[in-house]
Amino acid sequence: MVEYECTSERASERAIVKNIAFNNAKAVAKAVWKDTSLRDHVFLEALGSIKREVKNYAKDPTCVLKTASPAAVTSFTNGSFFNQLLQKCPKLSLVLSSIVQPGKAKLYTSEELLNLNSRSRNAICLAAASCLKQYNQQLSAAHYRLSLLLLNGGAKAITFERCAHLGITMSHRSAIKMQNKAGQTSLQCTSWKQDTLEKELKIRFLQEVIHNSPSDAPLDLSKDKVSHLNYYEEEMHRDIMALVRGVRNEEPTVSAPDLFTHKDLVDAVAEVRKSICHYKLVTDNIDLAVQARHQTASHQNKSLHWTHTFGVKDRVAVDEYLERALPQKNVEELEMSEILPSPEVQESVKASLVPLVLRILTKHLPSYKDFAVAVEYHLSHPYSAAMRQKSEQSLLGLEFLNSNKSGDMADILKSLHEQYVPVKDGEVMHTTVLHGDQLTEERARNVQWTYKNGETEEERLQGLEPTFSEFHLKMCLLEVK
Repeated sequence: MVEYECTSERASERAIVKNIAFNNAKAVAKAVWKDTSLRDHVFLEALGSIKREVKNYAKDPTCVLKTASPAAVTSFTNGSFFNQLLQKCPKLSLVLSSIVQPGKAKLYTSEELLNLNSRSRNAICLAAASCLKQYNQQLSAAHYRLSLLLLNGGAKAITFERCAHLGITMSHRSAIKMQNKAGQTSLQCTSWKQDTLEKELKIRFLQEVIHNSPSDAPLDLSKDKVSHLNYYEEEMHRDIMALVRGVRNEEPTVSAPDLFTHKDLVDAVAEVRKSICHYKLVTDNIDLAVQARHQTASHQNKSLHWTHTFGVKDRVAVDEYLERALPQKNVEELEMSEILPSPEVQESVKASLVPLVLRILTKHLPSYKDFAVAVEYHLSHPYSAAMRQKSEQSLLGLEFLNSNKSGDMADILKSLHEQYVPVKDGEVMHTTVLHGDQLTEERARNVQWTYKNGETEEERLQGLEPTFSEFHLKMCLLEVK
């Protein structure tokens, strides 16, 4: 046993020993903090613990603050960052949470931190993100997100430099670089085009084999027998062989390894049709008026007219067996009973109107408001699950061309046709729908009529099918109260 005398000058030591003996942890902590010789050591140990948390978090490959690509910035949210802070940096989270909350300091539990209001959580995320970026410059997803918000709002370069100097955003040059990377999404639409082209070529090849062979004879798909066909490609031939064997679910035999039936090839065509990627292009004009602050002979007001386009992947696979070009039957064979609504169709329409009537009754008649919880606000259909999913889009950038001019509209269609329509040796493999307003559709069709004398489908721009979408009308209807 070592005896140590606690003098009056070191009364805190006596308090520490006494409260340790009585197992009074709160009093021990207060006594240690009052002791100036111990306070700095305790504080330094706490800072070291937080520093180790930050160091390990910066090395964590799952850290949401790391910005390797625009996808990391797009997927970054304060919610995911806050949850990661609680798991990876609990001490840092406790310190920041105690600061943002009014009243006395306390140790919050994980459940209490998760229940903080959005203002407090956003403040914690902003403070933690600023500190972590100063520790490691790669942890900048939050700063890039704020920078892209400022870019979208039209902030000037000097604003970026000031905010970057304050440590809350990236520099203007870094923000522009990230914006350019994020804008390179046309590769996604190009991949859709390439996937569609490859599958359409497989279908054309199989159909060519079927057409050139008797229906009752075995079909030989060996290289020597099909290499002369128009749509033959050596690499594609290997994929087709594997596809047909997979559809037949049989291994090739030694005696006849490449012989298949007519049904095998028809089933293979149907299998490829199911997996074709369907997408459409949506285009519209952008009109900007740039006002000159000081007008001179060389510096006048500007009226800019550009064209913006993006691609949208279809969420629902269409029926590939529906005819695209030819009518289902001749007009002479068409019966009026096939056009007019049958009794079954009329009953179906009445059934669809019932939920609409119930919505109106529960909304406008007070006596029926209690029944609003039983009203069906969305009519279910076979594709409800697919239509609930978010659309997969691909931004195709701006064309600095005026779609109101025939020459510029022709250049726009040529560019879209060349980049995003599946074409092989001038033949259109798959038609792509081009959506726009009614004026855009009219101008697009006029351009196609102008190119009617082209020698190939590609020169005639037949790979684009212009159609109008009433998105301007929909916007007006949504604005009506």
